[in-house]
Amino acid sequence: MAKRLPFLGVFALLLGCDPLGLWLATEVLAPDETEHLVLRNEPNDFYRKADHHKFRKTETYAWENCGTQAVVDCEVKPSCPNHWNIKIWDAADVLVFDHTFHAPHCWKFKRKDWDPMPTAAGQPGTWRIQIEFDIDGVRDCEIHIQKLGQGMLAWTEGVENERPWVQWTAHCSSDRDVDDSHAIQIGCEQVDVTIAWTDFTDGLLTVTVLDAAGATVYHATVGPTGTSPVTGASSGGPPGAWTVQLYGEGLTAGEISVRVQSR
Repeated sequence: MAKRLPFLGVFALLLGCDPLGLWLATEVLAPDETEHLVLRNEPNDFYRKADHHKFRKTETYAWENCGTQAVVDCEVKPSCPNHWNIKIWDAADVLVFDHTFHAPHCWKFKRKDWDPMPTAAGQPGTWRIQIEFDIDGVRDCEIHIQKLGQGMLAWTEGVENERPWVQWTAHCSSDRDVDDSHAIQIGCEQVDVTIAWTDFTDGLLTVTVLDAAGATVYHATVGPTGTSPVTGASSGGPPGAWTVQLYGEGLTAGEISVRVQSR
C-alpha cells in the first residue's frame, strides 16, 4: 500500500473534489485497484466490502440461496463518479435481478446508501451473482445480498413465564460447520433443552450445557437418523451464568434450532 503524507491533506482542501487531485493529495503513489477487501460468501448471506481505484473488472460468484428471493443492499463513500452493475440468476439460471448503482460526486453526498432492493422470485439452490465494476475511486464500497426473510444464523433470547431462555437457529444449512456458544443467566438449578430440525440430511450437531461452575450438566448429539424434536432436562447445577455450547460438522438441513430455558 502506498504511504500517506499528512501535509498533503492541505492540498485536498484546495483541490475540492477533482478526482485526480484528490487521489494525489492523499496518496504519494496511486493506490492499488483493490484495498481492504472483506468477502463473505455463506448460504443466504453474501457480503463484499472494499476500497477501489481505477477498478474495471467483472466478478462472478456461486451463492447458495435457500429462499425464493433475495434482497440487495449497497452503500458507498464516493470520491469520483462511479457505477457498478449487479446481475443475479437463480438456480434455474433465470435472471432475477439487474440493476446499475451510480455513485454521485462527493460534493453531493458524504455517503450514499441505497434502499434495499428485492430480486424477483426464483428457484432456491445455487444462484449466480455477477458484479461489473466501472470505478475511478470509492471507499467502503459495500454490497450485501441476503435471502429475503430470516437470516442464516441467529441467537435470540427472552423471558417466558419468568423463565429466561436462549435459542439458536440455523436456516437452511448446507455442509456447514459450527463452533459457537452463548451465555444465559439461570436463577434456578436446571434447564430444559429442545433440539428440533427439518430435512436433516447430513452432519452431526452436539449440544453441551455448562453450569455456572463450568461443569457439564447436559450433553447430546443429533443427526439425520434421529427423530425431531429431542427434548431433555439438564442435571442440577449452581445458579448464575450458564453456557450453551454448539459444535457441528457438515450440517445440511432445512432448519435446526436449539432452545435452552430455565426451569
